[in-house]
Parts: sequence; C-alpha cells; structure tokens
Amino acid sequence: MTEDQTENIEAGKYLPQFLHLYNSNYRRMFLYAKTLIPTGENVEDVLQEASLAMWTKFPRFRQDSDFLAWAFGMIRIEILRLKRRNWKNPVYFDEEYLELVGQNLAEKNAEEIDLKLVTLQDCSQKLPPKFRQLILDRYFEKLDINDIARKTKKTVAAVYQLLSRARMLLKDCVSQKMQ
Repeated sequence: MTEDQTENIEAGKYLPQFLHLYNSNYRRMFLYAKTLIPTGENVEDVLQEASLAMWTKFPRFRQDSDFLAWAFGMIRIEILRLKRRNWKNPVYFDEEYLELVGQNLAEKNAEEIDLKLVTLQDCSQKLPPKFRQLILDRYFEKLDINDIARKTKKTVAAVYQLLSRARMLLKDCVSQKMQ
C-alpha cells in the first residue's frame, strides 16, 4: 500500500466527525469571515480554502479542544493570505485586529456570537449613508482623520464629531437589539 493510500484510509476515519463539527459550525464560520472581510467579497473563497486546510489538518486536531476556535484560526490565516495577495487593495483589517477579534470571538458563546454578528451587520446597514461611509473609510479603508477630512471637505473636528455620532448610533442600535 502506498503512502497516499494509507493517508486516504487514515483521513477517512475522521470524515464523519469532521463533517459533523464543520456543518454544525458553518453558519458561525461564515459570519465570522464575513465580519472580518469588510467588503463581503471573497468570503466563500476564504471559507473554501480554510475548509481544505481544516480537513487536511483535522487528524492533528485535539479532540478535547474547541473546534470553532480552531476553525476561526484557520479562517484568520486564509484572510491574511488573501490580504497579502491583494496588497494593492488594502480593504482588510490588520493582523493585530484579526488576532484580537479572533481570540475574543473564540472565547464567546457561539450562539451569542451569531446574534452579535448578525446584529452588528444589520445595524451597520441601517446607518445613514454618510455615517456608513465614514465607518468604512476609517476602519476598513484605514484612512486617517486628515484624509477623511480632505475627502469629505470637512474640518478634522467635524470628522471626529461625525465618527463619534456614527459609533454612538452603532452602539445604541446593537444595545437596543441585544436587549
């Protein structure tokens, strides 16, 4: 028997468990990836690549550990790879942010994560266009306040004030929906 055949037989014994964990967590993984990819583009591609990596590495997955946290780590790695491939179009979060969000989300209850991600996405879509654009420019495009001021033809103080209002609207919306 060749080494490839042995690996295929070995991998096959993990298939039912992998599929159960993967399928029961797919929605959370999708929302997680969608949250970390600001434009929403490439989410399926990232998940496909992360899924292949998960399946390949699943035999080394510690059964007593948290599958969702492990999956989030794989998704973060794929997002970073995508970010490096698209370095001319910097619409992705930086590595430190991805790591921080990944750790925080992995520590939370999965159902709570679902609810918060959906709520945040819903609330961000309900922001008035000028506030939504400010949030995109500042946090997704990584523009500094001076650049946003020039782009919008507003003073730096006005941009700070508008960003503050946009964050407050998001916070209030999420808080209200979470109650």
